[in-house]
Amino acid sequence: MDNDVRIIIGLFDEKLASKVFCCVHNLNMFGRKYQWILPSGYKQGWWEDSNISTCSSKSLLIAIEGYISVDLKHLSDRQIKGISGRTPQEYEGEYKQQLRQQRLVGSKLHGFAYDGVWAIALALTQVMESIKQREKHNIHRNFTVSNTELENMILHSMKQLQFEGVTGPVFFRNGQRMGCLKLSQFQGGKEIEVGLYNTSTEVLQLTRKMKFQGTGPARDRTTVRLLRKGVSLPLYSILSATTGLAIITAIGFFCLNIKNRDHRLTKTPGLFLDNLVFLGTILSFTSIFIFGLDRSLVSDHDLQILCSVRTWFLSIGHSITFAALLAKIWRVYMNMEMNKSSKASDPVKVVGLLLFADVAILTCWQVVDPLRHIESESGWETDPSDEDIVIRPFITCCESRRMNLWLTIMYAYKGPVMLLGCFLAWSTRKVQEPPLNDSMYLAGSVLILTVLCVCGVSGYHVTSHQPGVQFCFLAVAILLCNTSIICLLFLPKILHIRNSPVETSQTTVTDKDQTRDLQTTDENEIASLLDNLQIENQHLCGQITQLDAELEILAVQLLENPEQEPSPQDAHMAQRGSSAYFRETSGEGKSLVQLEQQDPNQEDVFQSLPDINSPEHVQRRMSVQLPILHHAYLPGIGGVNASCSSLLNQA
Repeated sequence: MDNDVRIIIGLFDEKLASKVFCCVHNLNMFGRKYQWILPSGYKQGWWEDSNISTCSSKSLLIAIEGYISVDLKHLSDRQIKGISGRTPQEYEGEYKQQLRQQRLVGSKLHGFAYDGVWAIALALTQVMESIKQREKHNIHRNFTVSNTELENMILHSMKQLQFEGVTGPVFFRNGQRMGCLKLSQFQGGKEIEVGLYNTSTEVLQLTRKMKFQGTGPARDRTTVRLLRKGVSLPLYSILSATTGLAIITAIGFFCLNIKNRDHRLTKTPGLFLDNLVFLGTILSFTSIFIFGLDRSLVSDHDLQILCSVRTWFLSIGHSITFAALLAKIWRVYMNMEMNKSSKASDPVKVVGLLLFADVAILTCWQVVDPLRHIESESGWETDPSDEDIVIRPFITCCESRRMNLWLTIMYAYKGPVMLLGCFLAWSTRKVQEPPLNDSMYLAGSVLILTVLCVCGVSGYHVTSHQPGVQFCFLAVAILLCNTSIICLLFLPKILHIRNSPVETSQTTVTDKDQTRDLQTTDENEIASLLDNLQIENQHLCGQITQLDAELEILAVQLLENPEQEPSPQDAHMAQRGSSAYFRETSGEGKSLVQLEQQDPNQEDVFQSLPDINSPEHVQRRMSVQLPILHHAYLPGIGGVNASCSSLLNQA
């Protein structure tokens, strides 16, 4: 309390006021945003006698321009005679005359002292009259009044006191003198009275126009205006329409894939994995609609639910898509590194394992620390149209108490899996798999998915303070990622199926369907098949020519020993030789295996033939080659090696 008093008293000192306004000028705390209110009583030109080295009188004059001073109204302006029988003007004249006669220095509060004396005299007079009346009517001769009772009587008298003094109407309320306050403003180097404030009626009356350095009076506080940042409706409409087209495109590819499910490019398990890719991309596309919703479109209760729904849609959609791609590329990698007869891992297990891990993490997150819809401030901004208005933007977002922990767990699980997918994609990028080489497309899809996921997650966290930019970045990343995957995986298949619509799976059609399909085979496919058969035929003819020469030499050697008895093994091979003889004499260029596959009963015909190794048929076989075929399996006696002919191996 003492410090406050010293500060108030100190403000009446011109030197201290000069120092204060010197600091005001140096700190630039003057102008239209500041309004200084000071007590009155400074002498004229007090700023010129400051003698402060750091500030000139001109600087102080700039700093104090426009300040408002508050002071008591010393004398009333009304021409009314008061309780003393004088008007305020007559009283002032007599007061100044007495000062001149007695050579005294007056005080500006002399009017209040004069009215104060009258107030005390009137209160005491009223108390004395009240005591006399009580003594007159009291039966006791020795009547006395206690001090406490006397104080109460004086207070009661002061409360009821009211008269016209030289300072105006005099009366008290709640122990305070009611009167008028004079307001003055520093304009053009001097104080000018601009208004009066009546404390009893609480009415401010302006007598002159007040001047301010701005467009109006300075505000008593800075106005804070709340501004919600969200996704604009045009941006949400454009991205939603684009997402709708992407979903329609994915559904169109899905229908074409189902329509051509009998084609060998889409046969099981390829059809199952392709359908999973479609499911994952559609779920990811759907999450875009949910991420763009805010308080302007849905209620707070719905936003609370959508916080969890959009996380599930995006995470599950990404996991299904990536798991299907990983299963497809893992199968290619196993076929490349291992024997093709080895069975690769079941793709359903790969997808199920990744999906189970994703669902487990999201479930724990939802149960232990669910996402909540909260409001977050994002700094302060100044209104360009008014410096007294500060804009406080805020955003609505979905967060949990341990948001960073759950995101770290999610990224730690998905990161190594995506790195594994990138390794497999890079390893199988050049694998050639007929009839359509889609290894390159699978590798491209995995790499695109990984790169865009990393970019999307990074951009989503960097732009968290700008919801519009954040939503745009996320939506574009999801659209580019999933649309690229669909186009890379299914456009080449659709084009190949369009050019070769009859390549159905050999395991799912009957012989009748094969015959009907072969009749409608494309001319290019038939020409390619004929070329391959001609090349194989030329290779086999060369082998037959070589065997002819060797067999003729062996036939001559047998003629030199006609009485040699054939062994049991020779007899068995002779029977197989007769089958070959039947093939040769029939005039057809087919192998023995092909003949046996065409007619299973052909073996009976072979057994009904006579023994061509008997002595009577030796002379007839001088130019025949295949009856001596059993010697090819007897390298010990000079036969032909069995590896020289693929036809013999089949036999």
